[in-house]
Formats: sequence, structure tokens, C-alpha cells
Amino acid sequence: MIGFTGRTKPSLSRTLKTMANYGLVRMDPGEGQKLVPKVLHDRVALELPLIERRATKGGAL
Repeated sequence: MIGFTGRTKPSLSRTLKTMANYGLVRMDPGEGQKLVPKVLHDRVALELPLIERRATKGGAL
């Protein structure tokens, strides 16, 4: 079954588990045995290098 996210339950569950492992969400107890994701941050900064830095012969970057 696909919910309002457009993803199957197992797929969404795996994604939420990964996000919880990275500390982006926390899975809190809900009704019965359900878990409810809670967002822990209001923003995330991502830094991606545009070029690969390589060590020189002397070992310095």
C-alpha cells in the first residue's frame, strides 16, 4: 500500500530508520505498537566539496 508520501510502507520505514541512525529524527511510541517520527532539527547544513583535495608529496594538503 502506498500512502500520502507516494512510497510503500517498507521503503518509508527504511528511510526513517536511516534518518534516525543519523540523528535527524527520533521514533517515539504512538498508539499501540506504532512509532511516530519526530523531527529533531529545524535545519541541516550540507557541505559538498567541488574539487577533491589531494595530499602533496610532503603529505600536506
